[in-house]
Amino acid sequence: RSIGIELHVSIGERPTLAQREVLTELARFLMGEFGIPLPMIETHRFVALPAGRKSDPEGWPDVEFYQWRT
Repeated sequence: RSIGIELHVSIGERPTLAQREVLTELARFLMGEFGIPLPMIETHRFVALPAGRKSDPEGWPDVEFYQWRT
């Protein structure tokens, strides 16, 4: 039903370039392996209920995340 991938980032920090690069490779692999469409790659804060319950990924604003996703 879902696959969760955690980036270890402390409050006030940002994911590193290395973390984002490896995440890109992993996401591409999983998308190909399981036929996951691009719009299904989402943040925890977007899917967590009730809304506002989660804020992660820490240090990765939505605008930047969605630029990465595309």
